[in-house]
Amino acid sequence: MPEGAVRCRVALLAFDQPTLLWRAAGDLFLNGFRPSQLCLFGTPPVIAELETPPLGNDDFRRAFADVISQPSARVRLLGAHTVEMKCGQRACDLFKPIGERIYEADWLRPELSVSLASNVVSGAAVLMLTSDSAEQQALGARLLLRHGTYDLQTHEFSTPR
Repeated sequence: MPEGAVRCRVALLAFDQPTLLWRAAGDLFLNGFRPSQLCLFGTPPVIAELETPPLGNDDFRRAFADVISQPSARVRLLGAHTVEMKCGQRACDLFKPIGERIYEADWLRPELSVSLASNVVSGAAVLMLTSDSAEQQALGARLLLRHGTYDLQTHEFSTPR
């Protein structure tokens, strides 16, 4: 790894039902993940549908609100695709600002970029989880797999940021 670089680990999973995403987020919070580690992607109507989880205790609602209450931003993916996102600070730091509330995911492998855009266009919500260690990434991946209806995608990379 280059000097000054930071190792980053992400897992992405699409959900076609908000309830499944909320349950996955609840499992993540119960197992020590922080709201700042999550990022949600979707169309504006899908993101709006996620704003009020009908389940979970007050701790879950507060933690999820920390993510969903973030200002909406857009991320430009491979080609001209842009999708809406709401990110906790740690997750948002992975994206390069290219305009006001517009970001680029220059670290995202092309196949993940295409898959993310395709899932969002088809109406799914995508949850991205950033992890602090390989062990935390493995735990997060196992927790996500309990709830997802799509293939889990993971990515590990180094970034100077």
